[in-house]
Amino acid sequence: MRYLRPVSFSRPARVTVGGGRAVLALFLKDLRLLSRDRRALIVALAGPLLAIAIIATVVHRNQALGIRLPVVNEDQGRVARTFTQLLEEYAVVTEVSRPEAEVLVRDRKEAAAAIVFPAHLSEASGQGRPAEVVLLTGQGNPDLPRFPADAAGRELQP
Repeated sequence: MRYLRPVSFSRPARVTVGGGRAVLALFLKDLRLLSRDRRALIVALAGPLLAIAIIATVVHRNQALGIRLPVVNEDQGRVARTFTQLLEEYAVVTEVSRPEAEVLVRDRKEAAAAIVFPAHLSEASGQGRPAEVVLLTGQGNPDLPRFPADAAGRELQP
């Protein structure tokens, strides 16, 4: 007859991490477990891919819903930068040249309006002189938001 040795639970087992070998052994053990359970393998692979696809779709739709607003920054000063940063909270701001802005608004109809910050705007504002910001508008796409015709800008003729 064979006797079993009594097991002592008074001292906890000592756990040592042998660097990369322990991590590799743990990885291989989990891989073996996953290879036996097909459902767990599918969930482990498809779950993160599905989450990434959903997040990418939501981010893309939010960018697509933004109003495109071309900005012509002829001033390159503090006032124009501040206005541009504030506008970026509400629209997709693209800095372009004045001819490009006119093409986007009038010809391509990709934007309902464009804002022009003229040269020396920051200087005039800092000296307390009146300064003018130009709003370029056109016929545009009827689905895009429209600005009143009497806004502080000029109407572009097609």
